[in-house]
Amino acid sequence: NPSDIGKVIGRQGRTASSLRTVIGALAGDEQIRIDFVDVDRHGSGRRSDHRGRRH
Repeated sequence: NPSDIGKVIGRQGRTASSLRTVIGALAGDEQIRIDFVDVDRHGSGRRSDHRGRRH
């Protein structure tokens, strides 16, 4: 739902930042990159330049 995007991002990006922190902690020693994409605005949301690659 488009009206939920603000809830996902949170005030000043706090929720998105918290999600990155939790996911990063779960990744352990793995180097990961986390991007949030609004698939309603950007088509499928797939970014082939980052799929399957470690950063």
